[in-house]
Amino acid sequence: MSEWPPTPSPPRPHDRSGWVPTLALAAAMFGWMLVLLFVGAVTPDINLLPTGQPLEVGMGVTIFPTAGWSWGSDPSAADPDGVEAIVIQKAGVRAFFIVEPFEGSTEEFHRLSLEDLGRDLDMFEALLPVEVAVGMSQAGLRSAFRGWAQKELLEGVLASLSYRGSGISCLAFGRSGQASVILPDLEYMLQTMRLSR
Repeated sequence: MSEWPPTPSPPRPHDRSGWVPTLALAAAMFGWMLVLLFVGAVTPDINLLPTGQPLEVGMGVTIFPTAGWSWGSDPSAADPDGVEAIVIQKAGVRAFFIVEPFEGSTEEFHRLSLEDLGRDLDMFEALLPVEVAVGMSQAGLRSAFRGWAQKELLEGVLASLSYRGSGISCLAFGRSGQASVILPDLEYMLQTMRLSR
């Protein structure tokens, strides 16, 4: 009995039928991504604050937001004791602009504000205050600070001014490293702030 060696089967042509649907799907996804990017670029963010338009804080105090700022989670806040405030945010940093009744010096108002902040944060540290221009013609104080809140390190700045029976402050903070990015914006908004007459 003779055995023939097995006959090899002829090579099958390479099946490329799976590539066509895959390439078509990839092209459709890429096209849809471009459409979404275009629509996002031409659609205005309704939460975004208009650049250079006055924004009333309260008691005659007005700020002029720079580009990229939007309303914070609470666009306005009021206190029964006459405290008025607004919250704006940018790049992970929330900035509170606050006006409240206060009779005393800028140095005292800044110290008291730092003490309040220190009670809210663990392991609180603040640098010595430096002078900062507020409202074109006034000299306020600004301190950088850091502290822990709910197992997260926060860093920020506090700027204060006592002016004609009002304490005006700007408290801006974010996660570690975020506040330094928006410091030029805050300095501009402080310098261009309109104060009550």
